[in-house]
Amino acid sequence: MRRRPWALGILLLGGCLHPVGERTDRAVFDLAARPLDAAAPAWVDRGSPPSFDTSPSAVEHREKLADDAKLPAPRLLRQRLHVPPELPGAGAARTMLPPTTAPAAEREAAIAKLFPSLPPLGADPRPCPETPPLTLADLQRLAISQSPLIRQAAADVEAARGAFLQAGAYPNPVTGWAQDEVGTAISGPAELGVFIGQTFVLGGKLTLARAMAQVDLDNAELALKKARADLAGQVRAGYFAVLVAQENLKASRAMAKFTDEIFLVQVDQVKHAQAAAYEPRQLRVFALQARNNLVAARNRYTSAWKQLAATLGAVGMAPAPLAGDVAMPIPRYPYDAALTRVLKEHTDVATARNAERKARYALQKSQVAPIPDVTLNMHVNKYFTENNYVHSLDIQFPLPIFDRNKGGIIQAQGNLVHAVEEAHRVRDDLTARLADAFERYDTNRAILEEYRDGILTDQVEAYLGAVERHQQEPDKVGFGDVVAAQQALATTITGYVSTLGTLWQAVADVSTLLQTEDVFQAVETEQWPAVPDLEQLPCCHPCVAGSEANIQGADGHWPAAAIRR
Repeated sequence: MRRRPWALGILLLGGCLHPVGERTDRAVFDLAARPLDAAAPAWVDRGSPPSFDTSPSAVEHREKLADDAKLPAPRLLRQRLHVPPELPGAGAARTMLPPTTAPAAEREAAIAKLFPSLPPLGADPRPCPETPPLTLADLQRLAISQSPLIRQAAADVEAARGAFLQAGAYPNPVTGWAQDEVGTAISGPAELGVFIGQTFVLGGKLTLARAMAQVDLDNAELALKKARADLAGQVRAGYFAVLVAQENLKASRAMAKFTDEIFLVQVDQVKHAQAAAYEPRQLRVFALQARNNLVAARNRYTSAWKQLAATLGAVGMAPAPLAGDVAMPIPRYPYDAALTRVLKEHTDVATARNAERKARYALQKSQVAPIPDVTLNMHVNKYFTENNYVHSLDIQFPLPIFDRNKGGIIQAQGNLVHAVEEAHRVRDDLTARLADAFERYDTNRAILEEYRDGILTDQVEAYLGAVERHQQEPDKVGFGDVVAAQQALATTITGYVSTLGTLWQAVADVSTLLQTEDVFQAVETEQWPAVPDLEQLPCCHPCVAGSEANIQGADGHWPAAAIRR
């Protein structure tokens, strides 16, 4: 459109040069000038001495400590190590075994009563064996076909496409008939005719409206892409969670059986007068705690599968076997390359750029809004009194005197400033989210490397060495040392499985930010060891042997966290 001088005058009068940017900067500077967290709390007094409690209870406690200090050492130790009565279970009666000189049947009955058989472990939840294993790609296809979020995003694209088509439509012409001077003629109306009118939109308003609708369509397509990427990340997270839950269930059951055997060994030692009656009590606690861990592992597997099924849009889907395991290769993501890709290609970045483009179109549309649209009307009338036809033409357009859209222009300028800053906010947010995900990814990958290089094998060897040394030199390495090594192994296995779960969740989070279609695409992989088979370890029973590197100052460096030997 050629801008006429009068049109430029209308824009200036309408406030198109209103200093919104300057006013926004001034407001930001004013906020920044206000101090926040400027000093430490005034109530911190580092110079005052600690107060001396003179309450009656404190005085009584100090007097009791002074009296206890005068008691003989053994009695004082018993009092100091006495279980506080406030603790749960502190008041339980102690059960004593008959002496070793008592009849064997009486002693065995007392031992059986004191240490009853542990409850059976029961069955673990398992996937349907008839169902073929589902790959991660199978789960992705199922999720996309069932997800309501994908269908909603696809419908939004169609809605935006319809809005785009409608935005460029020109106003329809107006037509009709007119009758004037009714009743003035003897035989009928004195004047009768037809008319047609058309409004001509000036200033490029329709072009700008269509450009804004195109941006909305582009953003709807980006939203569909983002919904697909987010769903893919949720499916990956659910898939890895089920695999980790399966491994945790397997390890928890093996550890429960393993701990049961240690407990039974200690009971046998009591039967043969090789251990005191209280010693199996601690191992029974360990065995029951192992059962509690097994219950938690079963619930974790059930919950993980239900969450995955919900993500797939198939909440009634029964557990099915999954292809793969937690020992599959771990993808390697270089931080600098990942950050560059996220800040350049993430849909949030593109959406923010489009929002800025739409805001600029909206500002232009607000600026040309005062330019009047012209309406042209043509009339053809027949005058019956004179028996002739009369043609007429009129042109209408509003005068931008009172409404020059000044407020709309200011609003559009403010929206533009907001849209420009939105791009910065999105980049800051994505950088922070990637840093969080990459921290978990890199930390747990380094920890798993330590498990692979020595922690798992060292702990297994430590347990086996304790068993062998106990069998060879029981006077030097007691059974308690074997128990301690077994519990340390259980703690190590628990930590390993937990680290695997945290790592795979971080892998899913990083891949979601990368919005990659393949979690293993164009990355290096590392193979990690599986959990040791605890059921193959000896029971030690005494009776049986046995880029674009720089994007607006983005820091692509991530220091190595692993300790190298």
